[in-house]
Amino acid sequence: MKLPIFDFSDPNFAINGWGITFNNGQISGGFLGAVLLFVYSTQGYYMTTAYGRDSKNARKDIPFVLLLCVPTLCILYVGVAWQALVS
Repeated sequence: MKLPIFDFSDPNFAINGWGITFNNGQISGGFLGAVLLFVYSTQGYYMTTAYGRDSKNARKDIPFVLLLCVPTLCILYVGVAWQALVS
């Protein structure tokens, strides 16, 4: 499968546009849809801080987890995109 992810001059780049569309109860979209999916996936920040009371060392553990959340998600997303590109 060839995807024009990084080829901005390709006529198929961002064929879904920059916004979000709703088809048959499914959300599909281009850049804005990807950004909103990323924001939704990082909502674990709120849930992580809610467990501060149950943590043994909240001052050390909670900031560490919060700082590693976004890089972990970026690595995961790049891995999935890479796999879609090569297969």
